[in-house]
Amino acid sequence: MRVDVLNHQRTIDFLNESFQQEANVDITTIDYMDNIKQINIDWTKIKSLISARIDVRIDIEKFFLRYFYTF
Repeated sequence: MRVDVLNHQRTIDFLNESFQQEANVDITTIDYMDNIKQINIDWTKIKSLISARIDVRIDIEKFFLRYFYTF
């Protein structure tokens, strides 16, 4: 799951870099840049939720491993 998150992050980073390197700024580019900003905001939220769920799953797994190995 973490690998998938990193792969999606690379896609977002690529989009960010490609629009930052754009030399001609017109209305269309500004609209795309606004869309990219919103994608960044949404991705940050999604990534934090995914990371939180992964962390909870790992904690539960550790708990069960400790519980079953103590008996």
